[in-house]
Amino acid sequence: MGLNVKDLMQAGDLAYRKGQLSEAESIYKAVLKVDPSHAAANHSLGTILMGLNQASKALPYFKTALESEPRNSTHWLNYIEVLIQLNRLAAARNVLAEGKKRRLVGENLKVYESKIAAQNRMPSLEGSLEENQQRLFEAYRNGEYESAKALANLVVSKYPDNQFGWKVLGAVLRRSDRNYEAEQAYKKALELSPHDAETHYNLGNTLRELGRLEEASLSFNQAIMLKGEFADAHNNLGNTLKDLGRLEDAELCYLQVVELTPDIAECHYNLGLVRQQLKKLNQAVASYRKAISLKPNYTEAFNNLGLVYKELGRLDDAEASYSRAISLRPHFQRALMNRWRLYFDKGEYTAALIDADACINEGPRERDLRTLYALGRNEEIEKRINSLAEKGSDNVSVAAFAAFYSYAENKRTSYNFCPNPFDFLAFANLNTHITNSVNFINGLMNELKELKTSWEPRGKSTINGFQSLEGTNLFEDPTPKLIRLKSVIIAELKRYYRKHSQRSCSYIKNWPSDYNLYGWQVTLKKQGYQKAHIHPGGWLSGVIYLKVVAALEKNEGAIEFSLDCPDYSSPNSPSITHVPKVGEMIFFPSSLHHRTIPFSSEEDRIIISFDLMPKVCKG
Repeated sequence: MGLNVKDLMQAGDLAYRKGQLSEAESIYKAVLKVDPSHAAANHSLGTILMGLNQASKALPYFKTALESEPRNSTHWLNYIEVLIQLNRLAAARNVLAEGKKRRLVGENLKVYESKIAAQNRMPSLEGSLEENQQRLFEAYRNGEYESAKALANLVVSKYPDNQFGWKVLGAVLRRSDRNYEAEQAYKKALELSPHDAETHYNLGNTLRELGRLEEASLSFNQAIMLKGEFADAHNNLGNTLKDLGRLEDAELCYLQVVELTPDIAECHYNLGLVRQQLKKLNQAVASYRKAISLKPNYTEAFNNLGLVYKELGRLDDAEASYSRAISLRPHFQRALMNRWRLYFDKGEYTAALIDADACINEGPRERDLRTLYALGRNEEIEKRINSLAEKGSDNVSVAAFAAFYSYAENKRTSYNFCPNPFDFLAFANLNTHITNSVNFINGLMNELKELKTSWEPRGKSTINGFQSLEGTNLFEDPTPKLIRLKSVIIAELKRYYRKHSQRSCSYIKNWPSDYNLYGWQVTLKKQGYQKAHIHPGGWLSGVIYLKVVAALEKNEGAIEFSLDCPDYSSPNSPSITHVPKVGEMIFFPSSLHHRTIPFSSEEDRIIISFDLMPKVCKG
């Protein structure tokens, strides 16, 4: 029974996150048939009903959730919220007082005291519908959002076919980050007035904030069909298409925007961004320069113009653009990092060190260390590493350099994150967890076909291949096969930690007790590879091989681990090359450099990579 309920809850939560509320509601009700007091199912049903403006129906579900899990502060707050919405203020005060007594409302106490007090002052409907609509409009226009929300709720309760009330209710709910509820209000408004371009646009923005980009693009398109010169809709459609990896379509949207609003610098900047990603470099230059002509202090445009100039080989122009951005904003980290990279690549290490040191406030990222190494200033390197070690720093980028330096100079450093990263390489296989791993992998690859990807994403190590879109975490809204894969990874991580638990380095001593798994997919085509890189945001990283390639020459398609990277290398550095098999899983410290060796096979090489990303660490 427990397994069935767990599976149902996962399916319900997935439908809820996708905005399939009717399906989610049915699934949660199925859970309650098995377990009527299931706290999460009751809570989720209450949330759905609140989004549908059905507070009275939501009340018993929130009450049951609270009774089932009385130590969960979220249940207390939601129960208080629904009582306030139903104007049951005495009951809300009593529940709030009990929550305070049990120390379960915390910093929210004053917020809800204010809400109860404000509800006492809330307006009532007076006069005609037209007069109340005018009051509603003025409250929203004047920024009186609580009053506007109360009036909108009163209007739609008394006049459920009033489109304006639903539209304003959607707007105030969205301002409160209650996007699921805002979505339902906008959809109700569109049922009543399907040709309202502004409401389609607002629904698109809401769906975009919910991460449902395909649906958002449909709403923006509908707004444009109804109002062709709707510049904001063209712009946000362009933003959405860019996030979906549909760069050519995004460019067309931005071209329409600059035609409609030629004097807005941000529109030309957006066009420059997508042209830069499309490698239309000279056109990107023109767009950025136009943005700067309209907004002479546009630091982001100067910075990106520098990137394009560098890619075009116009290094003096790139330096001038970065320097202009920095002169306008002296602590502009991205421009400082980009100018550091330019100086470093040109071999102007003294100038590079100045920018590297200016970037340290952004967090130690070892640019200063690699620059000092290029300058041969080893004494200063050791001094800085010792200082970071004394502060208890667990920085992956610094750890990568410190491990390299130790081997290159045959001198152990004091940086103890992971001084011997090769000791922590581990290998496993899906077939030890899943009976028919071949069928599982085939099913997983079929699920991944629905995933949106980007060709050679900017700023990533993938060359001649596709990678899932920036910000897409495979394990956040997992499909059924990914749910199973996540459980396998977690089991292997526990095994990994047990194996190394007695090691003294801080990689193990400070092993994250609370973490997120962040996953992405990479498909390499013929002659594809991944450049040598580390994962600065991770702690432990891993790769799972779903499809491998035939090694037509020695080690084609293999993964190589090394302490070297393009900015520093030594003949003393060790390396390991491994030719993977289908179903194999490799785990390694995020500080260990790794790359893929290019292959000449016509087949695709398909992997899932992931990072264990710490939230709270031991020690």
